[in-house]
Amino acid sequence: MQTEIFALCDAATVAAGKLNILGSFDTIWAQSFPCNHPLCAVACKLRFDVGEEGRHFLEMHFCDPDMRPVLAPIRQDFEIKIPGLRSNQSLQLAANRRYEMNGLAF
Repeated sequence: MQTEIFALCDAATVAAGKLNILGSFDTIWAQSFPCNHPLCAVACKLRFDVGEEGRHFLEMHFCDPDMRPVLAPIRQDFEIKIPGLRSNQSLQLAANRRYEMNGLAF
């Protein structure tokens, strides 16, 4: 498996086989902590090669600097099938602030 995209962003969707990413960022600026960031999503595109077919899962944990959980983990189970004579297949995921995975696109 290769990770092609893994982005923290304002919003993400998967529609018509396309991963849509809005406002990618790597820093949250705040006056004080803890803070509430109203728009937050994770966009992810993974590529699987022949031989990696079958059941998989992706699990993300959100922790503070001391590795204490700050949000419930996000887990998505999926199955990879590589059709025909292709040598690989991509999987696109978008997890928005509600922490629901959506948009499995094969």
